[in-house]
Amino acid sequence: MITTGQPDDRHPSPRRSVGAVIRSEEPTPRPDVPGASAIDARDGTPLPGWLDQLTTSGLPPLVGIATALREDQHAVCQGITTHYNSGVNEGRITDVKLQKRIMAGRAGVPLLRHRVVLIAHLRRRYTA
Repeated sequence: MITTGQPDDRHPSPRRSVGAVIRSEEPTPRPDVPGASAIDARDGTPLPGWLDQLTTSGLPPLVGIATALREDQHAVCQGITTHYNSGVNEGRITDVKLQKRIMAGRAGVPLLRHRVVLIAHLRRRYTA
């Protein structure tokens, strides 16, 4: 790729946008992100206003995130306000899907069950 030294007039890539938000750089005007204190306090009230700011930001990746979060806004708000999470279940589901992809037609259900139980045991052993 040949660079001309001229500034790029295109929108920043999603990776660059997220990186800028994480590093607190401001390549483009960004919406105010609700602070960690709102999430730590389990307060979901700033969420609708924040989603409005994302929608009006004009950055396609942020508008896409806002649209996706609005589709399931009730669940997102519940995730912020309650102390329950499904992290363990999501990890197990990921393990099962990985094993299914690895084994892809090579063995039957008994071997898949054995491998999933073995992975769950190893995960429990190394995370405790």
